[in-house]
Amino acid sequence: ILLCGYAFVQAAHRPQIGGSERRFWRLWAGGTACWLAVYALDIATPLSIQEGPGFQLLRNLVYLGLFLGPALAVAQRPDLVQGDVRRSFSGAIEASGIVVLVFALFVYFALIPLILTPQGFWSTASQSELFLALDFYLVWRLIRQRQQASPAWRAPLGALAVALALWAVADAAQGLQRLDDWGEPPALDVLGQLQLQTLDAFEALGHGAHVF
Repeated sequence: ILLCGYAFVQAAHRPQIGGSERRFWRLWAGGTACWLAVYALDIATPLSIQEGPGFQLLRNLVYLGLFLGPALAVAQRPDLVQGDVRRSFSGAIEASGIVVLVFALFVYFALIPLILTPQGFWSTASQSELFLALDFYLVWRLIRQRQQASPAWRAPLGALAVALALWAVADAAQGLQRLDDWGEPPALDVLGQLQLQTLDAFEALGHGAHVF
């Protein structure tokens, strides 16, 4: 993650790139910074405070930036030629839609369960499925964008898609581990339920992308 963040910052500061490409890499760097902030929170905060709903809400909001930054970066469409009307017109509309949709899903999958059952199994499950759905959404968007991109952008977009696919596997493993820690109900017993709800969130993201 640290190496990726460094690479994003270096890419954003190349003098020969345009404004949309610079924003693209800066947003990816911003997502990496959010991950570092979450890591710092986990280290600096006592375990007794980490168990509280307030800390969990703050942590999830900061962690959400790890997904929101890349999602907004994809909307910049740096792979399009300069002056392409699709970049200026649809980019701003899509970025606004992504922000609204991601935060709406955050409220539904993370905030409401956290309020209703701050220390409950389904609060943990909902948070895990939200971030897993965002993982799949970003991979899907990068794959689609790579198919439409110029040859110069296919390798970078493909590498980002592979990296996020690996991140999704890690998120899935971590989510199952957290669910197993609860003991009852066992994680494997609710895996089918989580898959269905994750797909619902993913479909909502895909629908939103088409709408906006």
